[in-house]
Amino acid sequence: MKRTLLTVRLRAALRCLAVCLLAAGITAGTGLFGHSRAFAADYLDQIDSYTITASMEEDGSVRLVYDIQWTVLDSDSEGPLSWVKVGIPNEHVKEFEALSSDIDRISYYASGGDFVRLDLDRDYYEGETADLRFSIRSYALYEQMSGDSGNYYLYSFTPGWFPETPVRQLEVRWAKENALSASPKDYTEVTGEDGKEYYVWQTPLDPNEVLHVSVAYPEGAYAYNYGDDIEPEGRSSAEKDYSIVVVAVTAIFIVTMILITVIDRITARSYKKRRRSGGGIFFGGGGYHGGGGRSSGGGGSSCACACACACACAGGGRAGCSRKDFYGTKMTTERLRDAIDGYEK
Repeated sequence: MKRTLLTVRLRAALRCLAVCLLAAGITAGTGLFGHSRAFAADYLDQIDSYTITASMEEDGSVRLVYDIQWTVLDSDSEGPLSWVKVGIPNEHVKEFEALSSDIDRISYYASGGDFVRLDLDRDYYEGETADLRFSIRSYALYEQMSGDSGNYYLYSFTPGWFPETPVRQLEVRWAKENALSASPKDYTEVTGEDGKEYYVWQTPLDPNEVLHVSVAYPEGAYAYNYGDDIEPEGRSSAEKDYSIVVVAVTAIFIVTMILITVIDRITARSYKKRRRSGGGIFFGGGGYHGGGGRSSGGGGSSCACACACACACAGGGRAGCSRKDFYGTKMTTERLRDAIDGYEK
């Protein structure tokens, strides 16, 4: 009986260790890219305007020009604003170009998603606004579709969103030339200063809220080079640091899971022997709960630890989100929960 209780306690301790290791790994990854911060009613910053202008290139890629007016509301809680990350569609991008003097350096940045990192020319304090304008050339945005009138190419675009920063006005402008249709239908059609006609969507965004748009083109309008072999030049060194953390935590986690499996088998054999003689063991477990935004999020997370250990939660910072989960928590915690539930069964 003493041996059985020991194995059960050891198994529970290892299960707890696995949860804490993974939570620590998430926090370590987040720590590389900014401070964690719980949701607060008062925001650190606000985005006064967020405009993205999209124009087609002959090879089927899309030129995306960003214009973001970013105002600092609080530079005391976590310091002044010195750099930001803006989510982009994917890693198949090139031709990064800073278009405003407030950007000192622009680079591709990956941390559970795809981003443009903007290092600013100085620190920005409460009441100051950073003029962030830049452009990229983006590939792999379309899907070939079939309809009653033949094949067409559907471009889908979700601007990067922000988990803890409200956007007073988002405007997506997509050049209308050669387009068959656009969605959602609440766009307006305007003529820009360059003489081109644009589909225009406008809306404010709450933190974690997103906008999805799509535009369809006929065959033959462009060369439609998908460009999934395109990679950004010069990945950030912090991405490599993050990869090392992930590999280390994953290795420890796998070893812990193997130990749990071995202990499960020992416990199962002991349980069968006792069952033949009328004995029994009952034990329970805990849960891990992930959090998200009201749309296709990438925001904060919450966690619960079912044993006596510290449970570290990932948080937010002066950063945006792309289509992938920025903090790397959603898929990871779901897999962890499934794994734990599987072992308890």
